[in-house]
Amino acid sequence: AILLLVLALLASLATERPLSDFTRDLASVARVPPFIGVVSNVGILCWASAAAIGLLTAAVLARHRAPKDLSLFFLGFGLLTTLLTLDDLFLLHERLFPRFLGLPEKVTVASYGVLLLFILIRFRPVYRTMRCFFLWAALAGFAASLLVDQVPEDVIPLHHLFEDGFKFLGICSWLAFVAQAALEQLGYRHEP
Repeated sequence: AILLLVLALLASLATERPLSDFTRDLASVARVPPFIGVVSNVGILCWASAAAIGLLTAAVLARHRAPKDLSLFFLGFGLLTTLLTLDDLFLLHERLFPRFLGLPEKVTVASYGVLLLFILIRFRPVYRTMRCFFLWAALAGFAASLLVDQVPEDVIPLHHLFEDGFKFLGICSWLAFVAQAALEQLGYRHEP
């Protein structure tokens, strides 16, 4: 916490922006209604929840000497989800990486896809034992969002409802998959 506050102070001094720009919430700084970006904000909360569940599950499974691939699966999923959380929160692929690293947006998004594909291929025997409906729903939501994003906004009525809506449904499904898989693997199976 202290490190983040020191970094905020240093960023304020380096950019000559008020310290409050780094410490207050966006709606206050931008002087916009607090509901601006509500779906995106809830999506970030869902990302963060999924990351925490994945990382905590990996730690618990490792501590209880579960099969190594099982804990590594949750670790990989948790780390990837942490990256996706940070990306969504700080607009990494949209603004920061292109501006400061010269990485085009599509390269970053493709790299996230490659990381996910690696996890899905490497740990296929692990997640095949799990209920995967929400995993496939998440991937379908993300794919649909990416497809809508490729279509000009004036072509699809309510473009952002579909683009952002599919993404949000994907994030919620991702969280549902991680939570359900964690509960199953930690021994809290729901018996119908």
